[in-house]
Amino acid sequence: MWDVNRWKEYVVALSEAEALAVLAEASGRGRVIAGGTDLVVQFRDGQRRADVLVDITQIESLKRITVDEGALSISAAVTHQELLEYLARNDQFPSLKGALSALGSPQIRNQGTVVGNVASGHGSADAGIALLALGGELVVLSRNGRRRVSLKDYYQAGEQPRLDSTLEIAVEVRVKIPPMQQKSAYARMGRRRGFSRPVISCAAVISIDGGRITEARIAVGPVLREPYRSEALAPCTQCFSACRVCRPFRVLPVEEYLIGKSPEPSVFTCAAGIASEVVTPRNSVVNGTSKYRRLVVEALVKRALSEAAFAGHHD
Repeated sequence: MWDVNRWKEYVVALSEAEALAVLAEASGRGRVIAGGTDLVVQFRDGQRRADVLVDITQIESLKRITVDEGALSISAAVTHQELLEYLARNDQFPSLKGALSALGSPQIRNQGTVVGNVASGHGSADAGIALLALGGELVVLSRNGRRRVSLKDYYQAGEQPRLDSTLEIAVEVRVKIPPMQQKSAYARMGRRRGFSRPVISCAAVISIDGGRITEARIAVGPVLREPYRSEALAPCTQCFSACRVCRPFRVLPVEEYLIGKSPEPSVFTCAAGIASEVVTPRNSVVNGTSKYRRLVVEALVKRALSEAAFAGHHD
């Protein structure tokens, strides 16, 4: 029988400085834990090891949802449910609200954290996919101070991640407050709501001015990232929370195609066709073949674009 308690020491940090100090003292054998919905599974499956776990959920500065400098800031100890309740009071981020509503079960939403979902880098991270399309960025804390990493760069990183989780802490995710002309939507297909990762998810963000699309960002996941975009890979048998083969992915050719076009069904149909050609989902024993999942990509991109463009419109 597996033993999930694969660590020797559990430290509840009361400040960011204390958390960094404990990690430094652990000399590469420490890990930060907040919600733990990914990390505990990784320990269970033997994908992660640590001697010291550093709990950051009692650090007051990491429990906040704030608006500053024209951006929404979500700190590292904020759960999915807490952000969902915050977003229920405004309609600025419908795609993010949709992603959080679709994510996991009530238990997972109340336990897991938004920053943890993003920082995991997992291709099925609902919040990560939505925030990638919204142009979000991750704030990383180290003993050298804070640095910001755009999620586009973060998710396109190679085997060496842009976050050293044994020495650094993902303390915040930020996303700009959208202008009035920006619209967004989230579409997801899963085998079973609540307890399974999505077959494919898509977030669409578009800005419309003068009857034309002036900005577009489309994110899908889980799909193969460079340089592994090859269907020759052995079929995936499980969706591991520590897997780095698949990532959330910005579909740049679709974004480029949409600029200057009218937001109408025929345009969205063409955009969805482009997405199905340039995105490579992995063959999966659990979630279907690459060919099938390309068709799902096509359907979801069209749905997300249509819902974003026509949200609030009534015949």
